[in-house]
Amino acid sequence: MQAKHGNIYRRMPFYYGWVMVGAGTIGMLLSIPGQTIGVSVFTDFLIDALHLSRDQLSLAYMIGTLSSAAILSASGVLLDRWGSRRFGSIVAALLGLSLLVLSYIDGIVDAASRTLTLLPPGLTAMIIMSAGFFLLRFLGQGSLTLVSRNLPMRWFVKRRGMVSAIVGTFVSFGFNSAPAFFDRLIQAAGWQGAWRISGLIVLILGVSLYVILVRDNPESVGLKPDGEPADPGDELTRNLEKHTDAPGDDAADQVKAPDMSLSEAVKTARFWVYGLSVGLSSLYITGFTFHVVSIFAEAGIGRSIAVSVFIPVSIISVIVNALVSFASDFIRLKWILATLLSGLMISMIGINFLQPGFVFTAIIILGNGLAGGSFNSLTTLTWPRFFGTTHLGAISGFIMGILVAGSALGPIMLSASLSIAGGYGAAAAVLAGTAALLFLSGMILSEPAAPGKD
Repeated sequence: MQAKHGNIYRRMPFYYGWVMVGAGTIGMLLSIPGQTIGVSVFTDFLIDALHLSRDQLSLAYMIGTLSSAAILSASGVLLDRWGSRRFGSIVAALLGLSLLVLSYIDGIVDAASRTLTLLPPGLTAMIIMSAGFFLLRFLGQGSLTLVSRNLPMRWFVKRRGMVSAIVGTFVSFGFNSAPAFFDRLIQAAGWQGAWRISGLIVLILGVSLYVILVRDNPESVGLKPDGEPADPGDELTRNLEKHTDAPGDDAADQVKAPDMSLSEAVKTARFWVYGLSVGLSSLYITGFTFHVVSIFAEAGIGRSIAVSVFIPVSIISVIVNALVSFASDFIRLKWILATLLSGLMISMIGINFLQPGFVFTAIIILGNGLAGGSFNSLTTLTWPRFFGTTHLGAISGFIMGILVAGSALGPIMLSASLSIAGGYGAAAAVLAGTAALLFLSGMILSEPAAPGKD
């Protein structure tokens, strides 16, 4: 059977890995309903429909997100065991069905409140909404993002940087266009209708995409990564996935990274330095996005300016992502890590000194753009380069858990800073100090040479 498939895919006029690039990109875009940028548009409608306060809905969101983070590592193990095709189709189906169910959340809460009379209606709504947020975050932000982001990385080795740049460009524009898209959809069909339409799109398109087009890796169809035809039985093909490019500082010297299991990866310092760095970015950027209007209001700046920062941020992010992703084929990843953490520190400094006028708003835009573009590259490229691809699902799943946990804690941390310290500067200062420590750690870490290389 493998030989038959191999003949089909070898006769194609293009390398089938490029189809996986497209599939991974579409899969990432289909995860938007479970991302903060997709959920936030529905916040006010849920508050009104479920008769919850903003604090109650935020708490439900945090509970659902943290619960998702707690089990995402197991999701990565399933990805390694089942493969991208089977895992992705199941996750897409479940996310689509979850969106359809959540479109009836007001009726579900009302029926539950009449049944569970011993519980206050607000508590019943919070419990049910926490479960709903868990489904969105686990299936959308977590699992579908996990499988879609890793899919192209299994098909490319030498061109991972270029592939990351391509995917990151489309995903960045798609994510930043999502609020306007959902807002128009809500105006046309109502918030319930918007979730139903989204659910049907994810269910039909997502399942079809993974069942019909997706293949787990090039070896399964008789190919090699990057498009070289291969004999599925030869030794080079069997061992190819155990090697990745880990270029030097000034030139792309081949450095092979051995496959590591999750238990082996967590024993390395670079796992935690890079993992905590992208986790810090997730925490800060989510908190900033969640409170952006309030952050600018504290500085005497209006809502229109606050929400307008995302457009220039997305432009800078796309440019930075393209540059660092292409450069990653020739440089060590610590320089991209430095860009990420420098961007975070720049933005955090901007928050501490924010005031009416262009300068500090521009500083925040620049910092967030640098961080956003670098984040996209690091979350895609780091794990296969350092730890191989055999256990990529488990390792990426663990990291995804850190990212999701950070996204849950960010809004709470910044809100606490406002309540306790009277502003967002205190939280920004603490986070900037953390970023500085990670920056220094990343600079002194050495990226490993090939096993047996002096």
